[in-house]
Amino acid sequence: MGMLKKLLNLFNKNFTQKRLILFLFSLIFLGGFETSQSLAQEQDFIIKKVDLSRYGSPSFIDQSRTNKQLVVGFQNCNLVILNRGLELERNVYLDKCGKLFKSRYGVFDNQTIISSAIYSGNASLVNADKSFSIPIHKAAVTDSFITNNYLISSSDDGSVQINILNNLLKNKVNSYKIYRSIGVARNLAVFPANAVTTSKVVVSYDSGEIAVLSLTKDISTRKADSVKFQPIESRINALKFSQSGDKLIVGYFTGDLVEINITNGQFRKLLQVSSQISSLDISPENIIVIADDKGYVRIISLITGRVLQEQKISSVGVTGILFIDDKTILATDAAGYLYQFSLTKVGN
Repeated sequence: MGMLKKLLNLFNKNFTQKRLILFLFSLIFLGGFETSQSLAQEQDFIIKKVDLSRYGSPSFIDQSRTNKQLVVGFQNCNLVILNRGLELERNVYLDKCGKLFKSRYGVFDNQTIISSAIYSGNASLVNADKSFSIPIHKAAVTDSFITNNYLISSSDDGSVQINILNNLLKNKVNSYKIYRSIGVARNLAVFPANAVTTSKVVVSYDSGEIAVLSLTKDISTRKADSVKFQPIESRINALKFSQSGDKLIVGYFTGDLVEINITNGQFRKLLQVSSQISSLDISPENIIVIADDKGYVRIISLITGRVLQEQKISSVGVTGILFIDDKTILATDAAGYLYQFSLTKVGN
């Protein structure tokens, strides 16, 4: 009772005794203490937070396999390049862009190149010295990869094509359509993911259609062989090959996370959340990380399907998620913040 009187006297200038009792009651029973505990857990999970909001709202994040640099692509056509310590190295604004969807690292002629999928239909390429804008599609470019010394791109018009990059200084490239379907071709993934030579490409559509394309050496002479899947009729927001290349991990607008065996066509629903899955990645240790539009990051075992960690890190949507090594994850949110997490803080 003595301690309570001291508290009442301390807050007497701002509260009556009755109001203070009600305030303490609400803290205990309406979640005040629980919120404090949640914030403590969040701070334990997040080991670094970087403010990039002055550049806009991020749409994608990727890492160079050669020098481990990071690129964050922003919707307003800014590229922010960071070193491994998450310190700014360079900011590039892309001309003739309109809106940026994704930015990815690749290697062309032993040069590290960032390719960005942009609204204007151009290939937007950035190397160490300058940027290049080359027309490749008549509609918006939704995704792109540099692999095998050429650029693979998808478009709003449903097409997937290979663009031969003979010389970055030339404003034209030879382009060959290797696949086309109805609707928006929104996401690409390649296998092997970190190799110079790619053997498979997967493209997803807003209808839920997924096509796995097999590449050949003379791909410019004919369309790629394809195998189709459609386990769910819903827009696909993210997908990746497993480390072995025989499975796809797919994140849907509906909140479904699905594993597809591309050898036999069987699929397994790993998880369903009450939100849109916005981004995902897979570690070499078969750990999946997903992000959603409600600010959550979830870490899942691909083997068991068990959720190892679930944490709300932001009051806005998480737009990008990426493993930068076996134990470290980066994420961006729509407000312009970059977060770093450590898997050493995650339970088994």
